[in-house]
Amino acid sequence: MRKLIIIQLVIAALVVASCQNKTKIPKYGSVMLISKPWKEAEVFIDGKKTGYLTDILIKKLPVGTHKISLKKANPNGSLSIYVGEATVKVAPGKLSRAVIMLNPMDIE
Repeated sequence: MRKLIIIQLVIAALVVASCQNKTKIPKYGSVMLISKPWKEAEVFIDGKKTGYLTDILIKKLPVGTHKISLKKANPNGSLSIYVGEATVKVAPGKLSRAVIMLNPMDIE
């Protein structure tokens, strides 16, 4: 009888310990976006306008692969824009970094 009680206590302790040791895997990561040679480019993530301008640290981006697009009006005032793209892999709880080159694109 005594052995049965000890076994039950050990099992209960193991169950409690296993519940406490479960670490949550973050569902988000961060990404630092840097645009060159121009700053203050509009940021689009997976085709959606974010309202962010570069350079920026986005602190809560879902884990996975994301397409980052940047767009900036020509600072010289001519009828062209600068665009750039990159694919960023966001890991749980980690910081990713993307340096995106902006290249001219004529507007017709």
